[in-house]
Amino acid sequence: MPSPNILKDYFSNAYYHIYNRGINKQDIFKHPDDYEKFIDHFKLCLTPVQKLIEEKNELIVKKGPTRRIEQLINAINKGLKYRTDKNISLLAYCLMPNHFHLLVFQKTKDAITILMKRLVTGYTGYFNHKYKRRGPLFESRYKACHFTIDPRIQTLLTCRYIERNPLAANIININKLHRYPYSSLQFYGNSRKMKPVKPIWLSTLRLKRIFSKIKQSPNGPIENQIAKKETYLEFVTGDLLFNTEDVRLVNMFE
Repeated sequence: MPSPNILKDYFSNAYYHIYNRGINKQDIFKHPDDYEKFIDHFKLCLTPVQKLIEEKNELIVKKGPTRRIEQLINAINKGLKYRTDKNISLLAYCLMPNHFHLLVFQKTKDAITILMKRLVTGYTGYFNHKYKRRGPLFESRYKACHFTIDPRIQTLLTCRYIERNPLAANIININKLHRYPYSSLQFYGNSRKMKPVKPIWLSTLRLKRIFSKIKQSPNGPIENQIAKKETYLEFVTGDLLFNTEDVRLVNMFE
């Protein structure tokens, strides 16, 4: 995870690969609840305002004033205060025991900064309180890689890289990769029977459009290979062959 990708200036209407890991490579997720808490921040930051308000009202009407409900309502109120849903889209993610990967498209230059401040600050506070620790949780400021060589193919290959992380770490085998519970791949299955309902805070349309356009009019060796894949899931789980020139498209952040 190289320091050159610690960016301070961002472009509007651009794709970015964002990633970070625990300080001293320590685990940042120790329990399933920790993964879910991090994902909760996606929901609070990226769910449309009206949807959050509706959920808040439903909690008040249906559940009554319990401590847990009050905590959820407070979380929603904070989510309403720090809005990013109109300015940034989350296309792919993968949470691993000691690090995370996100792929986003931001419409405004400050959208990533706002989102990551909310995610990192909120989750670090939760983690430190739960495990009775102090200090930073992550090794440094998050890294962000902007695609400049070929944004279309780099975006697609980066998503593939992100969603294959559990496979590379020997956490799960290739046949069950789409069932890894802390990755966006589960929402890109072949059919409704294979995949859970897509959360409103995850934007899958952009990736599907890129994949579809490449299949319709491939350009170059890599795109020709992608075009032969029947589905996005097959593209992620299947093999791809890279030549020396192609390698720079997929390992620019390693």
